[in-house]
Amino acid sequence: MKKINYNEIVTPEKMEGAFINQEFVGFPEDYSVIHCLLKEWDPKNIFEIGTNVGNGCRVMRNVCPNAKIVSLDIVPGVGHHCPADIVKVVGDSLTYNYTEHYPIDCWFIDGEHVYNNAYVETTKALESGAKYIIYHDADIKDIYNAIVDSFTHNGKIEDYDLYQVVNPPVPYSPYGENVTRIAYAIKK
Repeated sequence: MKKINYNEIVTPEKMEGAFINQEFVGFPEDYSVIHCLLKEWDPKNIFEIGTNVGNGCRVMRNVCPNAKIVSLDIVPGVGHHCPADIVKVVGDSLTYNYTEHYPIDCWFIDGEHVYNNAYVETTKALESGAKYIIYHDADIKDIYNAIVDSFTHNGKIEDYDLYQVVNPPVPYSPYGENVTRIAYAIKK
């Protein structure tokens, strides 16, 4: 996975009008990266794994006002901060039938932070032919390894550029590295 500096992605111009997610330490930086990537890419269909309270949906809707956004969580009734037009679905990310939502241009993967989930979710994103995949919590070694392993085992490592965002303005990764929690893939 290539390293890319935070300041190469997050610029004052791209941040204009951004919704800043202040939920946890490091989230303003993480979601600023997500905002700027989505602003640059302008995907028409986004699928999120891991709705939680819905602040990710708020960021996505703010920057992509016309995109179809679907958000999956295993827990019913979550996502109380999601904008009303977000399609919220309930299911297990390991067994969910994603094909009913194709085409999916962009995935935001922020589900269970364990190797198996990240591996399967990445595999599902690759099967969809997505152009863009964004990951949260890629600073966790198991998540990082699951991403790389899925691309490798599925024969897609040469089809995508994989990046980990490094050197945030304030180091905050609990793993002692100067990285954000964000990694992403762009189809070549």
